[in-house]
Amino acid sequence: MKIEEWLTLSELRSGMIVARNVDYLGQTILTQGLVFTEEIISLLKDSVQLEHYPVLIEKKEARIVSLLDPDTVVVRDVSELFILISLFFEKSRTRKLQPREIKPLVEKLTRLSNAALDGRNDLFQIVRHRSGENYEATHAANMILLSLLISRKLGLSQEESLKIAMAAAFSDLGKTTLDRQLLSKREKLSKEDYQQIRQHIFRGIALIKDCFQLEEGVLLSIVQHHERYNGTGYPRGLSGDEIHPSGLLIGLCDVFDALTSDRPFRGAMSAYQAMKFILSFSGKTFPPYLVNALFKLLTFYPPGTTVELNTGEIGIVKYVNEEIMRPVVRMLFGQDKQKLKMPYTIDLSNLRDKYIVKVLEPGSVLL
Repeated sequence: MKIEEWLTLSELRSGMIVARNVDYLGQTILTQGLVFTEEIISLLKDSVQLEHYPVLIEKKEARIVSLLDPDTVVVRDVSELFILISLFFEKSRTRKLQPREIKPLVEKLTRLSNAALDGRNDLFQIVRHRSGENYEATHAANMILLSLLISRKLGLSQEESLKIAMAAAFSDLGKTTLDRQLLSKREKLSKEDYQQIRQHIFRGIALIKDCFQLEEGVLLSIVQHHERYNGTGYPRGLSGDEIHPSGLLIGLCDVFDALTSDRPFRGAMSAYQAMKFILSFSGKTFPPYLVNALFKLLTFYPPGTTVELNTGEIGIVKYVNEEIMRPVVRMLFGQDKQKLKMPYTIDLSNLRDKYIVKVLEPGSVLL
């Protein structure tokens, strides 16, 4: 039996699991299911003033129950990235950042850019952190990981990929200086609202320019990540080759993650819906080569897509195979549409008598 216990910071150990979301200064800094690592615990000691943390343990054996393998390096790196970004954004709300605060983030981005270069597709399987209370940090972490994977698809070097990841990390930093009520507004934004939000680009640069030397390509990517291929973006309405390629890449990641996230003014699209939407603007807001790279990464059935098989069974796509029409699927409902007591995973590339016949809309099946 799994139970929740509150432990002091000194009692936390690598491999322990967060039992529930933990908020600090109005932001979610630890998400349910996150695996504690030595680096995360060290970050908490240095930057967070909380006395106790909720941890899942097994009552019978009084041991920690792992939801993720703490020895999986990429899982640890992504978990630590989310913590770093959360703290990074929180500190920037009240003051300019210091060089020592940026160094750990750059080191983590370097590790992840190497993982992407090594062909680690599982980087995307664990990218979809979701925390409504901490959207800005969550969004930044997702943009970083997605931009790294697209960079790999484009054949970019580790150095180029790292620069893009850095630009993605800093691109929306300026939103921490804006009124939270403005960012969480449900009704239609006014012209004045849009003008305020557009200032986040320059505010973000102001937060880091005195303590971190940004290369010209990184700086341009941050400034131009809301520019669009057809000239409909901002702040200058640039088009085509006037826009830095990395700015367009980060802009595409920004749009995809925003579309697949719950926002105050609308619900999240499925990855499948978001891909269809972006495809309709290929050659317009984004160049075709970038849209194609995203599609090669996500395929027709991105991870998290709910699908129905020819047998009537229903499941969720877990991983994408080289044979993109035949992913690995976690089966949740049987042919009779009854929820399975013991879900199981199948690899459609090894089962030629089963195949996907339709993508189901989010919410159409009670998972």
